[in-house]
Amino acid sequence: MPLDGRQPPRGGAAEALAAARIVSEEEAHDAMEVLRRTIAPIGVARGDMVRAEAMLRHIKSLEMTFSDERSTSAQERDAYASDRYRDAIDAYRSATVSFETLKAERETASMVIEVYRTQRASERAATRM
Repeated sequence: MPLDGRQPPRGGAAEALAAARIVSEEEAHDAMEVLRRTIAPIGVARGDMVRAEAMLRHIKSLEMTFSDERSTSAQERDAYASDRYRDAIDAYRSATVSFETLKAERETASMVIEVYRTQRASERAATRM
């Protein structure tokens, strides 16, 4: 049964459209659940990514102060070569992967819902013909 609780009329174009559905009602419900379930996690993932990006700059600055070199470029080279900076890069990568994965999951769910809505609109239009 459709989301609006009504049974679509059968016969002709409406029946053909309903049979050719790309996205089922269950899949649309599942997509809505994905959007609900990922509200807080995507915010946390975005925050983690922003923090990890800031930590790259912070650690670079710290590592530059620990360098025995006099020139800024040599200090910067030492900072980029440090284990702490490499670890910060790994943390940034991990945070970015988490955020982008959730973002892609939400975008996919939104597309599924949009396809379902378009299908339902086409079915309603076909019943008016």
